[in-house]
Amino acid sequence: MKTRNFVLYAVGLAAAITFGGAETASAQAKPQAKPLKKTVVRKKTVKKPIRAKSQQVIPVRKEPLVAARPDTIRIVQVETVTVRSRPDTVTIRMRPDTVVQMQVLPLNRLAETFFGFGGGALIPANHFNDFAKRGYDLQAQLGHYFSDSPFGVRIDGNYGWAANRETTCPSCSSTKVMTGDADLLFRIPLDRKSHLNPIVYALGGGNITKFSDFLAFRNEQGNIVTAGLGNTQPLPIPKTSVGYPTGDKSLFYGYNVGGGFEVDVAGAHMFVETKYMTVSTVNGNTHYFPLVIGFNFY
Repeated sequence: MKTRNFVLYAVGLAAAITFGGAETASAQAKPQAKPLKKTVVRKKTVKKPIRAKSQQVIPVRKEPLVAARPDTIRIVQVETVTVRSRPDTVTIRMRPDTVVQMQVLPLNRLAETFFGFGGGALIPANHFNDFAKRGYDLQAQLGHYFSDSPFGVRIDGNYGWAANRETTCPSCSSTKVMTGDADLLFRIPLDRKSHLNPIVYALGGGNITKFSDFLAFRNEQGNIVTAGLGNTQPLPIPKTSVGYPTGDKSLFYGYNVGGGFEVDVAGAHMFVETKYMTVSTVNGNTHYFPLVIGFNFY
């Protein structure tokens, strides 16, 4: 407000000076004709409007507070819900850089073409065992399996000798046996992932046998069994009225059945096997079986 009033005063003063100077100059230039009226500049005061106060009375009513009724009960119910997962639910989290790899052990190699050597005992059987006792046997073999098939073939040669019993013929020489066999093989691998690679096998076939210094014996039928002319030693039993049935053959045919077990030992393939041999000698069969331990190579 003070600034506004000051401006008005300044404007009024400037107007008065202006009009006053103009009148003085005009009076000096012209002759005075009539006396001029004195101009009075009144200052105007501008007042700020004053708001009129409201004459209306607003009634104010105070109501008494109403106390809460003693029988008013507020029930706040909070329900708790528990969610439990099934006990058989398993959550597995793996790192994204985790790699799970199952390692499968390789299968061990099975023999295809093989050869081997072995040695062991030659054990007489049945009534041949009454006149000869356990001796020794050497073996060499060559065989072939059809790829991974369980079937194969094998040929082997055996040379053995069975010592005479001192009770029957102390001065007799040991009986020598030379045998050639041709057999069919059937194998069953037990665990090809094992470092032992165990295999069981069965074999059977025919044989051809030659005896020397054969010690004749009496079989269960009471017959004197020999191994041909020139191959039989003097009998340690009483002679019969018909003489000695020596025959005229020197080679005898027969058959054999047996089985074995093979495992890998220090990189080699060790086997243990036995065969029951039947040889159709003169006047009856001769039985024995070789028990051999050796190694195959393939």
